[in-house]
Amino acid sequence: YPGLYDTISYSFGQIFFLINKDFYIEYLAELMHFSNFVFALLGVLGLFLLTKKLFNNDIAIIAALITLLNPFFFGHMGINPKDTVLFTFLIWTIYYLIEYLEKINVNRLKYLIILSIMIGLGSNTRITFLSLLFPLILFGLYYVWINTKSIKIIFIDLFTISIITFLLII
Repeated sequence: YPGLYDTISYSFGQIFFLINKDFYIEYLAELMHFSNFVFALLGVLGLFLLTKKLFNNDIAIIAALITLLNPFFFGHMGINPKDTVLFTFLIWTIYYLIEYLEKINVNRLKYLIILSIMIGLGSNTRITFLSLLFPLILFGLYYVWINTKSIKIIFIDLFTISIITFLLII
């Protein structure tokens, strides 16, 4: 597995090391679990916002509660350093892909960069993350082509996504 999330998680722990070395030594495992828990909650927040964008507030609340109360998800929230983090990056990737597609003719650069970062972070958690995105990438390419009729935009944006993702993976 690539190690960017582990680096982020241990960097979080190092902040506590700088503040209180004894606390860090005694509670290192708990700090790592807390980091996983925070990422899982960010995923549920992303799911809420994505579902609210696609449907409405009531459905978003129900979707977030069902996900949060699902025993498999809830059981993995604090202990699984890959799957819940991958869920978080996948949800935020989809959210920012939709934002990017909505702004394709106006202000796409900001969302393109954030989308690229989410893809890079997800890929650096588990490289198979890219296979999850394959249908979304095809849909996105089709949508961009239909709305812009510009092969130049498609190549520039794909190049930008590839470079940022590659830089986050290495």
